[in-house]
Amino acid sequence: MVLISGRSGISKSALVKTLRAYVRREGLTRVALRGSPYHTNSALYPVIAHVQQALRFARHEHGREKLAKLEQPCSH
Repeated sequence: MVLISGRSGISKSALVKTLRAYVRREGLTRVALRGSPYHTNSALYPVIAHVQQALRFARHEHGREKLAKLEQPCSH
């Protein structure tokens, strides 16, 4: 996991571009998550939303069903 922050003009974008190219060449998994002004009360909202989408959580599922999905072995 990488978190890049800093003041404007210090080449954060260039650093990210270089890092993405390296990760792509190595064949590693890349996931980019960004915060939203609509979810300022939850710093982990982007991570939670990604996990819910990746595991295909449905709104009607109960906690036990979601836990079972989390406990499944990774398929890749």
